[in-house]
Formats: sequence, C-alpha cells, structure tokens
Amino acid sequence: MNSAPQDQSARDRVRTSHAETLFVEAGAGTGKTTALVARVVHMVATGHLQHVGELAAITFTENAASELRSRIREGLEDAARGEHRGTTYEPQERDCCRTAAAALDDAAIGTLHGTAIRILQEAPLEAGLPPGFAVASATGGDELDDDAWEDFLADLLADPAVADHVTAAFTLGLSTSALRGTAATLAGAWDRLRSQPLRERPLPPVEAGDVLAPLRAVLAAADRWPEGDKLTTHLREVVHPFAQAVSAATDRWDVLALLGDVKLSSSGGRKPAWQQAGLDKAEVVDALAHAQRAVEDLRSAVGAATTKTLTARVQDWLLAEADRRRELGALSFHDLLVLARDLLRRNRDVRERLHAQWPVLLIDEFQDTDPLQVEIACLLAGDCGEEPPEQWQEIPVAPGRLFFVGDAKQSIYRFRGADVATFTAVGDLHERGRTGLAVNFRSVPGVLEAANHAFRTLIGADPAAGIAYADLHPARDGGADGVDVPVLLLGGDRDVPAGALRDLEAEHVADVIARAKAEGWPVEASTRHPDGTSTRGQRPAQYRDVTVLLPTRTPLASIERALEGRDIPYRVESRSLVWSTDAVRAVLALLQAVDSPADQVALLAALRQPGLACSDVDLVGWRAAGGRWSIHAAVPEGIDEQHPVAAALRTLRRWHEQRWWVPVNQLVEEVVRELRLVELTASQRRPRDHWRRLRFVVDQAREWCDRGGSGLTGFLSWTVRQQQDSADLVETVVPEPDDDAVRILTVHGSKGLEFPVTVVAGLNGSGRDDATVLWAPDGPLVRFRADVLEMPGWRQASQDEKAESEQEAIRLLYVALTRAQDHLVVGCYHKPSRTGGSRAQKLWELLADSGLARCESEPRAQRAAQGTAPATPFQVLVPEDEGRTARDLPDRAEFLEQRAALLAALHAAVATSATAVRQATAVPTSGPSREEEPAKEHDAPDTTAGDEAGVRPPRRTTRRRGAAVGTAVHRVLELADLRSPSREEVRRLAEAVCAAEQVPDSTGEVEQRAWSALTAPVVRDAADGGRTWREVYLVVDDGQRYLEGYVDLLAETSTGELVVVDYKTDRVRSAADVAAKEQHYAGQLDAYADALARVLGRRPDDTRLVFAQPGEQWVHGHAGTTT
Repeated sequence: MNSAPQDQSARDRVRTSHAETLFVEAGAGTGKTTALVARVVHMVATGHLQHVGELAAITFTENAASELRSRIREGLEDAARGEHRGTTYEPQERDCCRTAAAALDDAAIGTLHGTAIRILQEAPLEAGLPPGFAVASATGGDELDDDAWEDFLADLLADPAVADHVTAAFTLGLSTSALRGTAATLAGAWDRLRSQPLRERPLPPVEAGDVLAPLRAVLAAADRWPEGDKLTTHLREVVHPFAQAVSAATDRWDVLALLGDVKLSSSGGRKPAWQQAGLDKAEVVDALAHAQRAVEDLRSAVGAATTKTLTARVQDWLLAEADRRRELGALSFHDLLVLARDLLRRNRDVRERLHAQWPVLLIDEFQDTDPLQVEIACLLAGDCGEEPPEQWQEIPVAPGRLFFVGDAKQSIYRFRGADVATFTAVGDLHERGRTGLAVNFRSVPGVLEAANHAFRTLIGADPAAGIAYADLHPARDGGADGVDVPVLLLGGDRDVPAGALRDLEAEHVADVIARAKAEGWPVEASTRHPDGTSTRGQRPAQYRDVTVLLPTRTPLASIERALEGRDIPYRVESRSLVWSTDAVRAVLALLQAVDSPADQVALLAALRQPGLACSDVDLVGWRAAGGRWSIHAAVPEGIDEQHPVAAALRTLRRWHEQRWWVPVNQLVEEVVRELRLVELTASQRRPRDHWRRLRFVVDQAREWCDRGGSGLTGFLSWTVRQQQDSADLVETVVPEPDDDAVRILTVHGSKGLEFPVTVVAGLNGSGRDDATVLWAPDGPLVRFRADVLEMPGWRQASQDEKAESEQEAIRLLYVALTRAQDHLVVGCYHKPSRTGGSRAQKLWELLADSGLARCESEPRAQRAAQGTAPATPFQVLVPEDEGRTARDLPDRAEFLEQRAALLAALHAAVATSATAVRQATAVPTSGPSREEEPAKEHDAPDTTAGDEAGVRPPRRTTRRRGAAVGTAVHRVLELADLRSPSREEVRRLAEAVCAAEQVPDSTGEVEQRAWSALTAPVVRDAADGGRTWREVYLVVDDGQRYLEGYVDLLAETSTGELVVVDYKTDRVRSAADVAAKEQHYAGQLDAYADALARVLGRRPDDTRLVFAQPGEQWVHGHAGTTT
C-alpha cells in the first residue's frame, strides 16, 4: 500500500482547514468517516473547539451516529496518547484531547431528529408543546395513527357533503388501502400542505349523451353491417349491448360503472366488405374512437374531481392531526423537523442561543438530506438577524461553521425526501470549499476498474443524472493471489419468463457460492494477536465472507430455494427481507385465517402448514365429503370428529373467538407455542434461522402492542404495510461472527458496509410504478388508480418521476457494486430489450467484452442428484425390536393409533423454561435478583439529555429499564469477539445495543458489565481452550413437559470437558451474596445440564455463573477484582 494516497492534499484540507465551509464529495470506500473524525480531533487539539460540547455532528441513522461517537472517542484517545492517523500532537494538545474524550457525552452527535429534539427542548412552550413531549410515531415509520385513521374514514364515508364524490370514487375502483397509502405519504410532508393547500372540486354531471351521440348513426345502420366481419362482431357483441344498457340506466352511478367496463374503439374489419354494404368503414371507426374519447373524458373529469376532493379532505384531517399531536406532545418524526424549523424561524432568542452553543456543525451522509433538514442546518449556523430570509439559500453563514460530507452517487433515499438537486445546490453555494476524496481503501483494483468503466457511462455520461462522475482510485496494491480478474458476470440474455429468469440466476448464484467455499477463493483478513496487535493476510473464503445483495424482495424466494438445494447455510439479515421469508409469511397466513374466516386462501395455507399438519389427502377427503372451507363449518357426514381438518378448524375457531379478548402479542405467542412451531424447525436445514424468524414475528407483535397497537386486524394490516411499503429500508444489520453462513441483505441495508465476496442479484427487474403522490411546484399531485383516479398533470409529472427513479436505480447499483472488497459477482440474467433495458442488461453490455470481467453463461456444475429431493440433514433411526426390521412400515390402522398416542402426549405436555424451573425450586435469597427486580440505581433516564439515538426514549419503569440493561449486556456478550475481545469493540457494541434498547445513558454500565464477564477467567479459559457456542437454543421433552431456553455460553475445552456458562446481571457485593445466588439458581443450572445431557448424550462437566458487575467479577462462588 502506498505511504500516502493520491488525494492526501484533500484529506489534509479536510483535517486542518477549520476556517472555511467545506463541501466534501467522498466516493465509496474513501474513508469519509475517518476524515471527519480526523477533523474533529484536530479541532479539539488546536483549540478551534474550546469545549467538545460546542460540536454538533449530524448523521443519517442512529447506528451511524453511535459509530461516529465511538470513532471520535477512539480518535481523541489516540491523540491523547500522542498520535492519531499519522499526526503527532504536542503535550498541551494531548491534554485537550484527553479532556474532550472524557466529556464527549456533551457533544451533540446524533441524527437530525435527535438534534430537533434538543432544539425543541430548549423552548417547548415557545414551540407550542407541553414540556413532557415525546415521539409517538408508529412502528415501521408509518406516520398515521390507526385509530385516528379509522375515525376519519368513518366520518368521511358518512359525510353527506362528499357523498357523491365517495360513491363516484368507489365506483371507479378506489380502495381504502389506496386512500390510506396516499394519506401516509402526505403525512410525511404535511407542512407542504399548509403552504400549498388543496381545494375541493365539484363533481361534473355523469351523463352519457356525448358517448351515445356518435354511436347513433352507426347503430341505426345495424341491418346493413356486413356479415362475418370482425368489426361487425365487435359492434354486435360490445357496442350495441353497451348502448342499450346505458340508455336504459336510470342511476348515474350505474352509467359510471358501465363506462368503466367497455372498450368501444376498434379498427378491425375489412374495408371492401363495408363498401359493398354501402357503408364507410372509416366513418364507423371514427365514431367509435369519438365515443371512446368521450368515455375517457367523462371518467377522467369525474376521477379528477373525486381525487382532488378526497385528497383535500385527507389534507384537512392531516393538518388537524398535526395540531392535535402538538397539543398532546405526542409527535411524529416529521413533526420534530417541522416544529424545530418553525421554532428557529420564529424565535430569535432560541436561534441565537443555539447558534452560540454549536459554533461547529458537521453533516455526514449529506446526500440523504432533504430541503427541510438543510433549512434547519442553515438556521442553526447562519447569521439571521431579526428575521431569517425566506429561502435557506439566502441565509448568510460564516466560513467554518458548516461542514458537509457525502456522495451524490450514493443518494438512494428519495422516498424519504432526499434529493440530488439539493445536494448539488448546496455544493454550488459553497463552491470555494468543494473538495473530493477519491482514493478507495476497500476494493481491489480490478473491482474499481470495472465499476469506473460502467459508471462513467451510466452516471457520468448521462446529463439527466446531474452528477459528474469521478473515478475511484485504489489504495490497495493488487488483488488476491491468483485472481487476475476479480469480477464475474453471470448469465446474459435469456428469452424466458421473469420467474424462470430469477430461478436460473439463483441456481447460478448458488453454484458460484458453493465454488467460492470449495475452491477457497482468497480474501484479505485481519488476524488479531494476544498482545493486541493485528496483521493482515489472505485466507480461504468461508460462507460468512459471502454476502448476497438484492435491490428488492422479489428474487429472495428463488435465492433461498437455490441455496437450500445446495445445502448452503444462509442468514436473511435485512428486516424488509425477513418479512418476505417463507417462515414469516406462513405465520402471518395462519393469523390471517384466525382473523378473517372468509379468507379461504389464507385458511387453506394455514391448514397445510406443519403446525396444523393437514395433508393434501386430508384436505381432498374433507372436501369430497362435503366439508366447507370455514372455521365455522360443521363436520360432514362420514368424517370423524378427530379428523385432522376438523381438529385444525376447531383450533382456529377457538383463537378466532379469543382474538377480541387476548392481546395480539399473547395470541401470537400462543399460536407459536401451541402448534410447536419452534420445535418443528428442527426439520429444517437451518433451524436456528427459522426459529429466529418466528421470534421475529413474536417480537414485532410485542413492540406493536407496546407502541399502542391493538387488535389482530390492525396488526395484520400493519404487517402488510411492512411488506409492501418499503417501511424498513433504513436497516440495522448486525453480523454474527460465530455463524458460518451466507448473508442476504437489501442494497439499502448494506449502506456503509463492506464484504469480501459480494454477490449482486435481481437486477433484471424494472421496478414498480407505484407512486401515489408527486410534488409539483404548485402542490401535490395524487393518483389513487392509474388513468382513472388521478389529478390533472399527473401523466407528465409521472414521466419525470420515472426518469428520476431510473437514475436512482443506477445509484443503487453503484452502492451495491462498491461494497465488494476482494471479489464481485453480478447476476446479469436479463430479457433482451431494444429500449434501454434493465440494469442487468446495461452492465452486461458495458462489461462483458471490456476485458474487465469474466463471464459465465451457465453454472459450471449441476446438482449431484438432478430432480431429486435434497437429503435431510438428520436421520431417524427405528429400533429393530419385536422381530420388526427398520424397513417394515406399520399398516394404516397401527399408524393412526401410534399417531393418536403421540398427539395426545404432545397436547398433554406443558412447555416451561429453565427460569421457571429455577423459580419453582429456588430458595429465597436475602436480596432481589436484578433479572427479577432491577437495581434501584436504574431509575428512569434523564430526558433532558442523551438523545443521540435520534428520538427521545419512552419513559421506562425501573423494572422495565433494568430488564433492558440486562438484555443489552447479554446482546453485547453474544456479539463480541470471544477469543480476542477488545475494550473498544465492547464499547461500540454497547453504544449500538443501548441505542436499540432505548437506554443510551446506560452505555457505560453495559460496557463495564460486558467487559467484566468477557475477562472472567472461566470465560477466557473457555474461549482460548477449544470450541464455543453462544446463545444455544434448547427444546427438550422430559416426558412430562417441554423445557426451552438459551444457554449463554457452551464450551468444549481443550481437554474435552463440557462447560456451561450462564451470565447474570444480579447485584452481588460479597461472597455470601454469591453463595446465596448459587443456591438460588441451582434449579436453573440443573435444568440446563439435564437438557444438554438429553440432547448431547453426556452431562456437562461443570456449570458456572458469571455475575457481570461493573468493575468486579463474581464467578460461581469465586470472586476476583479486575483493574
């Protein structure tokens, strides 16, 4: 690697030039966060920042903010020791850095929403808020309150003033889901409705006179129409019946409905045949076309008036809801930004106070910022005087107060308001401070050469992109050993249906991944040594080094099937993809059958699931006997009451009757538990992933209830929005280093990450034209249904929207390709097109013959057993007793008898946990367990600070807060590097996990507790001596009940001993406390030991409790103090 990168002068400018406003365009992998941290450290060291609390740093997500805080702290600590990133600091400068590191919590490092909270907390009354305001946005980012929406919808449907508009809308095909989707989109920009309000529009007369007039002459000559002619057939079968029906209709809504079901125009028929009949075919065709235009004009006029009126009603309700939320102090995320902006504009005292408090404002990921957020930044940094200018571009900002860093090529959040034009406008405004980082430290040269070659054309040569493409230059000297061309293109053009194309590509992707592992593709990796140093070198690729990136959820099912077919372990990490997995969709279908008995598709899907276990034979037999697909259906004659379908329908009916009286999360847990869905995952290749997906559904139901959701119908509607509305594109992705599995993420979820082997698939799709709101200069344009229920001007605006969407798709491709470190594999299967084509086709055409990529049109190897079912990952052994061999099968009567006995035993069993066993057998101790009763020092957090996570956490009871801290400690211990733990890694994990658990002010305690446990002698011995497994899930049947639980740490030492380690966050202060706790938890440890003995065939040699205490270690009766 070169001693200094080519862009070192730009990096020096970023680090040292504090008196100018810099606008830094940093390409992918160029180390922008490193450069930003170097700037902050230098500001502190040189005294440009007198106190670190004068710093405000804004980034896009809570996790990015947490990482940035950790990186700044690490940089300050390095500088305090004398050197940071090659820059040496003098003793006085070191002291400044040491002081700043200790006081870093005073810095405002967080998301813009977190900054908005700080602004509003400065003067809540002046902002029209109660002092105790909080964020009450629904889970998943939907700004609408379900109950409030239902009330509005009921009022709208009952309002006589718009009764005709509502009737017309539903006649033309309006759905309430489309209306809600539009409302949710407008809610994310409700302030623009205030400045550009819509007005209701009268409904035009619904009369068919203009439609029938041109048809009269044609119909009058019906007896002369030439027989056997195609046009005659159309007139007799379509036009004549339509004209009769419309003429006879007495209700205008019947007329409107008839207009929607007809296509009058036609150019078929033979001109000579009409001439022989004495008629002019051209006149007939023109008359039909005229009538068709009249139909479309009337439908469009009615649709436009209806759409505008209903949208105006939605607008009025949204503005009233915003006022209601403000008065209650229960704000949405968008409310935070609007109210903060308004407060800064109206209140000079608050504006000037914050202007003085934060003399330096750094904005990271600036390409993801919208105009409203830019306005807030300018109001904070600008010298506005008595009244700020109306336009943010006109606000004067002193040099050095603002710092922007971002990459327009990675702007992929248009759906959240991010705008390349805004990025460009700010760059032009600060042209003198524009600089760029172009040296990439992530990828091997071959990957960058291919990316540069492609995007010079796809971005740089496209004037509509509005971006000047700058090449990325490699910092790495070369690629992996023996790999001359690290880019591999798969497929090419295939003239097959889209579904088949996805399957072909998925099979090829799975083949390449299998080869990457089998052939040991070389990847660069860092090895950490016991003395704390690390070295980099090459090693063979493992499955965990491979990541599959998908632009949408569509290819996921094909990818999963292909990986499972080759027995390749994988893990779906992105939340928006998890919603689309088969396991999650199966549970939701089952819940849908419980909630909506009339949904026969969901009912049949539920019956065929393993939990209800109705075979196709059972279903056919039920139907053949006259059984109905209804949970209320009577058992037909000839079918036994214990028939699988009858039993399953009774179970669903019981849950259907309970759904009104049982909380949703409790009902979901009961369904999962009673149907033994977790236990059934043992039949899957990757049980761990399948039961985690089940837990995901349970956790989402619990969170939805915690945020105020109620009713199974509401929960299912919310889950549909999660699957359809891209609700979770800003995602948290936490790798699991102990799991050798391929990772599957969305491209959005991969932002900011890097992967040794990157596979990009699913590029053939063209995307969906599903926008419902577009913003024109004079206000919103809305479409409820294409070509019918849309405002005037929609079609032209939609063409502009389509062009911008296509440009964003190219930027998404740039993000995907630049995640690769050592190897890049791109699926380029596509249907050939002469009009532009898909991203897959564009890449193939640009790179296939460039010499910068290898090409494979087919997989190298096919499955070993083509067309056969894959082997199961386990064997069922049948004992040979009573003269029967393992090959013998019982007859059906014997099988049914055995099955009935097993089911009876199954339903008689009761599930329990190791904790429940402990509670049933424990001897009371002198003090409370933290896991049962949180320590008193964990009171509710101070809501005046600690908002780096972006939103104010909800108020917690002491018990709930204690549980959150315990959960955070266990999560850090699950994710930390067990063999070579570092304090910095533990600190970063603690910050991220505490932000997720909404206890950011407990980060220090969680870090200390986790570090104490990681450095405990028993844990170190376990990690250093042999194999380890963390968070081991157990389900064991002891004959009377099911025991399920998680073993925190299971270790096999170098001598072959099996050790169980259980982490506890109980408060202990003495050896006597530890002895009491040992007795208290004896039942739980025995339960774990018994369970492992049943599963593994051997009992653990030792079980240890590790009490994670800040500054102390207490290990199962052995105490020791750490430094």
